[in-house]
Amino acid sequence: MNVKASPLSLCLLMMTAMFRSPCGFLLRPLREAAGRASRLQQGGAAQRSMLWFSAASGQNLKIAILDSYTTDRGELSWDPLKKFGSVTAYDRTPRDKIAERAGDADVILTNKVAFDEESLKLVPKCKYIGKLATGYNDVDLAAAKEKGIAVTNVPGYSTAAVVQLVIAFMLDHLIDVHGHNQSVRKGEWAECPDFCYDILGSRGGIMELSGKTLCIVGTGNIGTRIKNVAEAFGMNVLCAQVPGRPASADRVPLDEALSKADFISLNCPLTAKTTGLANDEFFGKCKKTAVFINTGRGPLVDEASLVRALDSGKIAAAYLDVLSTEPPANGASLAAIEHPKVTVTPHVGWASAEARVRLIDEVASNIEAWTKGVQRNRVA
Repeated sequence: MNVKASPLSLCLLMMTAMFRSPCGFLLRPLREAAGRASRLQQGGAAQRSMLWFSAASGQNLKIAILDSYTTDRGELSWDPLKKFGSVTAYDRTPRDKIAERAGDADVILTNKVAFDEESLKLVPKCKYIGKLATGYNDVDLAAAKEKGIAVTNVPGYSTAAVVQLVIAFMLDHLIDVHGHNQSVRKGEWAECPDFCYDILGSRGGIMELSGKTLCIVGTGNIGTRIKNVAEAFGMNVLCAQVPGRPASADRVPLDEALSKADFISLNCPLTAKTTGLANDEFFGKCKKTAVFINTGRGPLVDEASLVRALDSGKIAAAYLDVLSTEPPANGASLAAIEHPKVTVTPHVGWASAEARVRLIDEVASNIEAWTKGVQRNRVA
């Protein structure tokens, strides 16, 4: 049976609820507000940073790009960022120009301009630092968090580009396209009576990737993709245990992997445990015919040890896209690039046109997520 409540009965019910629990009825909104304030206080500076933008959605942000030349030589567009506010791009920014160029910026984008605790004091209005890169060890994350500054990076945008460079390095060693081309340009083929000249070349002849063994040190996004492509070529792939990482059943002990590898590719993060990983002891465990490849981080390699390994015949050759000092100056980096058994590219493995377009799009997505209070590629 349906019973209709009269206005009088509804009024009596409400009055009863008030008398029974006046605080619960009247003060609930106040309690909820107090709870939110408490959570905000407990969340610390990082939470304040997130909630700041929730309150400022639609605000015209001031965005400063401190070293745009690394990403864009004039052929790309930063337009995806303009929906968030004004965008000012500087080719390069020395430390003594940070305050002038970014002191009043809400958002700072940087590739290699470092932000330690002192540098962060130069940008008092900054609420967000976006790394135009995957690595972020040049930002003091603890200091940024203390100041309520959100920090993001862009993982994975250049994976395909780096993978193809590693494969290109291996193919170059086995085929020597440049060497054969130089021989032809010198007229040596024209002087030969045979249709196929110099099949041995300067490296003992063309060889195949199929059947060769590749040791990958670091199987994150890039290392895993290298593994997949190498296996498609018919290579045997050993995923080595990275120092400082938990042991895993699908990882081969590093010493064992080095002793079996024809090619060694460094793709692990730079940490206290991996800095200088490729040293005298490391190269001493390699096959004399091994080819060493570093497209990861320059300081993973003790370059003086690399030169000694090449001079003593502990390994056959090295291919480097990164150095401990960039650009190279006097010292170990310069000695490495001048060695006849070393091939060097100027840190371009990440820089395909497609990768750089993805980078800008990903940075825009990171900023948009931050404006909505969403965690995306946050490292602080």
